[in-house]
Amino acid sequence: MQSPINPSGYRVVVKQDVYEAVSEGGIVLATKNEEKRQQKGTDTGTLVAVGPLAWKHARLGSEPWAKVGDHVMFARYAGHAFEQDEDGGWWHVMNDEDILGVIPKEG
Repeated sequence: MQSPINPSGYRVVVKQDVYEAVSEGGIVLATKNEEKRQQKGTDTGTLVAVGPLAWKHARLGSEPWAKVGDHVMFARYAGHAFEQDEDGGWWHVMNDEDILGVIPKEG
């Protein structure tokens, strides 16, 4: 997945997950993204780009704890949603510290 922009400084780019609902008859309904966002106050997505200074702040330590390709959680209003793509998901640019955590892959 290619980021539409290269983040500067300590910023990162996250591609928001899209939740689809399908009726019993197989009709794709409006996405459930807004419902999920309102319930949880958080969103999830894939980290797709990392700025050159991300996670290099003294207060955060020197080692990055998230990397490109990780599935991450972030606060609903973190950063700036700047572009919606064809599947209804948004691209978000945010500060590195706005990533709340990495979601482990199910094995």
